[in-house]
Amino acid sequence: MIRRPRAIVVVAIALTAVGAVGAVSGAAERGAAEPRSAAAEPQELEARLLRTYDAFDANQGVGVDRSYFYAVDNTSITKHSRETGAPLLQFAGAEGGPLIHMDSGAVHRGLLYAAHSNYSESPMESSVEVFDARTLKHVGSHSFGI
Repeated sequence: MIRRPRAIVVVAIALTAVGAVGAVSGAAERGAAEPRSAAAEPQELEARLLRTYDAFDANQGVGVDRSYFYAVDNTSITKHSRETGAPLLQFAGAEGGPLIHMDSGAVHRGLLYAAHSNYSESPMESSVEVFDARTLKHVGSHSFGI
């Protein structure tokens, strides 16, 4: 039996965001737009830890939507419940197949986008692999070539 190191996925919530552009007195009445300063103040965020998950398969990255998080490993993606952390569904690439090194994930409008490369081979090749977030079916690929 092979034991893999366990990774912990952390979810935090942003509580406040600070940073606004002030208006110059009288500019609104004149209909004039105030030019923005090139040196804007950096945004300051505060967060608090909501929960952690013991995710055995979050070795490369994680994507998140309202109800689930998606642990990304080199050739697999596992869908987990955000409520319990329990694994629910997994996509597993074929051994020796075209997926070599997925290393991050983002969910947008029901699709999970995963960055992929042939790391550590040469010449380097990269792509974005697209999965249906509900079923984890691989539905597309966008190659960035060599």
